[in-house]
Amino acid sequence: MRDFYFFTSKKLTAQDCFEALNKEIKHVEMNGTDNIWINDKSRSFIWFDNESIDDFFLESQEEKEEFKNLIPIKDPYVTHFETHRSIDLKRVIKVLMKLYPELYIDDDGDFTASAQEYLDTEFDY
Repeated sequence: MRDFYFFTSKKLTAQDCFEALNKEIKHVEMNGTDNIWINDKSRSFIWFDNESIDDFFLESQEEKEEFKNLIPIKDPYVTHFETHRSIDLKRVIKVLMKLYPELYIDDDGDFTASAQEYLDTEFDY
């Protein structure tokens, strides 16, 4: 599984995301108010912890400031996504961009970009 982090200016809600994803992707399930599973050929998970950037896993304040400069959203919310395949990530991004056009994604520190930049990039997974 690869870890990704979605950054948005407003909190992602599980219900809104579930309804949008369920219209366009098969085998979407929601567990309560804070988890979505997608079981279509491979498994993906979304955790709606919606922590603030200040609570994000970065180790130092300097690192947080550097990271904030990569994302042009003031005080973004962070939502955790795990998947095996880039095709699954891209399908989810396409749906979520309709709800949250200011969506930014981080590939566990390897690549941070806007949702559109992610869609335009080829990955080897």
